[in-house]
Amino acid sequence: MLLLSLFAATACTEDTGAHAGLQDSVPVTDSALQGPAAVPTDVAAEVSPLVGTVVRVTWRVDGLGTSRVVWEGGETATVDNGVGTAEALLVGLNPETPISLRVRSVNGEDVVESETLTVTTGPLHPDLPDLTVETRDPAAEEGWVLGATRGGTSAAFILDRSGRVVWWHVGDSLYGDMVATDEGLIYLGEDPAGRSLNLVTWWGETLSSTSLPSAHHAFGLRSDGSVAFIATDKRPWQDFDLVAGDAVRHLALDGTITEIWNVWDHVEPVPSPGWSSPYYDDAEDWTHANGLDVDPSDDSALLTLTGLDALVLLDLGTGEMVEGSEAVGGSWRTAEGGEIDFPHGVYRPAPDTLLMTTSAGGETVAAEYGLVDGVWHRTWWYAPAEPVSSNAGGTVCRLAGGNTLIAWGRDNFVQEVTPDGESVWRVSFQPGLSVGRFSAVEVGPWRDATP
Repeated sequence: MLLLSLFAATACTEDTGAHAGLQDSVPVTDSALQGPAAVPTDVAAEVSPLVGTVVRVTWRVDGLGTSRVVWEGGETATVDNGVGTAEALLVGLNPETPISLRVRSVNGEDVVESETLTVTTGPLHPDLPDLTVETRDPAAEEGWVLGATRGGTSAAFILDRSGRVVWWHVGDSLYGDMVATDEGLIYLGEDPAGRSLNLVTWWGETLSSTSLPSAHHAFGLRSDGSVAFIATDKRPWQDFDLVAGDAVRHLALDGTITEIWNVWDHVEPVPSPGWSSPYYDDAEDWTHANGLDVDPSDDSALLTLTGLDALVLLDLGTGEMVEGSEAVGGSWRTAEGGEIDFPHGVYRPAPDTLLMTTSAGGETVAAEYGLVDGVWHRTWWYAPAEPVSSNAGGTVCRLAGGNTLIAWGRDNFVQEVTPDGESVWRVSFQPGLSVGRFSAVEVGPWRDATP
């Protein structure tokens, strides 16, 4: 079972720290007491065999004060001395590069460092996708970006804005959502054994895997660290052998799975051309849920049902539908000219505001909607210069500085655009791949580090 209670989830905001930091540290306190700083001992460094740009450093300082790892590219967060063996991860180093590092111990104004230790990072994974940064404008925001590709190469990775891969996980089919946490990356995966929710640490090892056979597309972390996720519910209906609807279910910390909400309890199926979708090989594709935005602050979730062009706002604690589109028995409507058509993904940057991809005039656009008196109004939208029709995957994410990060699914490129619609960062991936969920990275072992 995933130890999700230890996690702090990322949002669609930019990373503001340097990219190294402390793993499993104790809180830093004011240790500036009189006396000399103690010399760091037992300093050791190891390159991850799974992610060659990650280095783990361990050391001891038996004395007062604080210590941290320093190298030419930066320094980690501090840890109090005298607490046994300290450990830090250096994440995002250049591949196949010698790194000279030291441990610096500080007590008051006294500073002492260990001898320099040099370690050479490993190579990039050979199966990482080829990518090209086509646009990088000064108006683009800084920080790392978490994303994934599917197709010939299935990989999750973190990029810097130059297109350099600074972290990766390759091998599993990254089926849906990903969430960066202090501990590592949680992702929904799929392999011959079925679908599962997995945690891979920033060191690169798979720490846990929980089988969720019915899960698909999206999940979110609740305030207690448990998980809400979209699940398929297939039932016989009229003359059809099976019709695939959707539910939202809860994975508790003890591994128990319970149902929160089910579309079958609210709507009768109505056959449509979309039922012939090849997504299910044994059922008609009715509701095709694919976006779930969980807000831990009020334990709510906003769900998108693509097959119904519908939104559902849920109270996860009670399982009640707080509100929803008319197609699911709610009263929400959309303003004329800004209809929600074939929605994919959903993200709420603020109350009564949402971002997602939708269709307009047969093309896929990234759109922002605002809710006024029960009516969703399209308040902003963006379409790239070349028309796209990305009918799967993709995300729209608002960054901390106000720009918007857009992944175009099967059209295999990602953009950052300004509020005025200017494309200021664009990265394209090799033909044959589709891009999955993309977001900014703000948590991880580097979160408290300084440049």
